Amino acid sequence: NAPHLLQGCQACALERRFGSPLHCPGCRRLLAAANELAVGNLTALRAFLSGRRTRGTSLAAQLDARHDTEKQDTLLTWAARHGQAEAVRLLLEGGASVGATTGGGASALYIACQEGQLEC
Repeated sequence: NAPHLLQGCQACALERRFGSPLHCPGCRRLLAAANELAVGNLTALRAFLSGRRTRGTSLAAQLDARHDTEKQDTLLTWAARHGQAEAVRLLLEGGASVGATTGGGASALYIACQEGQLEC
């Protein structure tokens, strides 16, 4: 099975249970945004934030979900970790929770300070 992007995504949990390697539509869009964000391209993030989302899953819940990565980052904590100040602004304006944390309990503000990403 392919790794799933979001922990706690009920649609992906069902797919995992039945052995499907596909992500739900919301996770696919969020995965595209995260991959583009990794190379500094905010186009997919802007499209994701434009209001197109999966039925039954709120945009804020998708933004605050932890990724299946080593640090279990949210998009906001990942953007702060990598100095993506514009992405941090877009995510907060789009409804990401400033209090969302990684799997280890670190907030975006804590990570930005620790990594010296003061513009975030």
